[in-house]
Parts: sequence; C-alpha cells; structure tokens
Amino acid sequence: MHVLILEDESKVAHFLCQALMGEGYKTTWISSLEDLDGLTNSLHNFDIAIFDRLIGLDDSLGKITEFKKKFPRCAVLILSAINTPEERSHALDIGADDYMGKPYSLMELIARLRALLRRTTPVALLEKTSLMLGHLFLDFSTRKVTYQNKRIELSSKEFQILYILMKKPGQVYSKYKLLDEIWNIQLDLESNVVETTIRNVRRKLEEVSVDVKIQSKRNIGYWIEA
Repeated sequence: MHVLILEDESKVAHFLCQALMGEGYKTTWISSLEDLDGLTNSLHNFDIAIFDRLIGLDDSLGKITEFKKKFPRCAVLILSAINTPEERSHALDIGADDYMGKPYSLMELIARLRALLRRTTPVALLEKTSLMLGHLFLDFSTRKVTYQNKRIELSSKEFQILYILMKKPGQVYSKYKLLDEIWNIQLDLESNVVETTIRNVRRKLEEVSVDVKIQSKRNIGYWIEA
C-alpha cells in the first residue's frame, strides 16, 4: 500500500515515513502545496494520503476537492491542531475520509490507516466483482462504472455508496446505515457527508442520462431503482 505524506516539517515527515515503512507501507513525502499540485495520476498510485492541515501559512483543506478529482480512489486523512466538531465536520463534508487532532498517538494513526483501507475496500464489496442495473455497469475489480460504454468517474466513497445501492435495488438504507458501512461510525451524526456524496453520485449519473435513479425520502433513507 502506498501512502502520500504532505508535511512541511522534515523531522515529522521522516518520523512518519520510517514508522509507516516499518509497517510495510510504501511512502512518498512532499512538503508543499506546489508539490501536491504537481502530482499526476499517470505517475502515482496512492491508496492513502496524510495531509498536515497547515502547510506554512496555507490550509491544505482547500486542496482536497482538486486532489480527489485527480486521485478518486485515494483516501485522505487530515492531521490538525484545529480539532473542533465544526472543523472536523467541514473537512469530512468537503471530501476528507478521516480527521485526527494533534497531538496524536502513532499507534492510533496506524490503526486508522488500516481502518481507512478496510473501508476503501470493504469485505462486502468482494462478494461480487460486477453489477448491472439497467444499462449501468459497475466493475469492482477495476473500480470502473460505465453507462453505455461511457465512463463515470467516482470517488472511493461515491463508488461504495453506488455499489451498496446497486447490490440490492429497492432496499432502503438509512443515513446512519450508510455512515456505519462506509464511514467511521465515530463521525458526527449531524454531518451531511452522506447527503453530499449522494448528491454528487446523482449529478454524475444525470450527466450521462443514466436510466436508473437514486431515490430518497426524508428521515427514511435512500434506494436505487431502474
């Protein structure tokens, strides 16, 4: 597994790299947002990215959306001394997959990386390698979603939500069930991360006129039907 580390303090970065390599991870260290902008998905294949939130005077949260578009399968964990419920919720809503306050335990950080990897590739997703609903095709082995040979680019969480809904068309999943299956159950339950992710999936499906719809009912949940 390949971990990207965005950290502007070399001693901290060296410590993290050594600790993660000792756990069997491959690591790449960058020290600036300019380095982050220069990464290309054609040359790099990251499974997890660890972003220190403040890089100099810049806030790395502002780069999450762009990074996720470039590396949709990569989970992002934020490390920050700013650790309020409002800041954690904001980071998760704009695309972060986890958020740890400083100071943090290395043991907990490594455990959270393992948890992120499990959520990115949950056991449930291994039950079937592909699904078809209408003309919408999802292939887990390649992480591709297509509609009439048109590729639909989804982030890791968007892919997981679509898989869960497509696996059992018509079955209703509550917001809290989706939080439990896809995100860390410790997330603030008032976060709108599920609604935001569903909205993004709907938009991407509508852009290519997909013949299935994600339905919802307030305070009940979400389901998909052809």
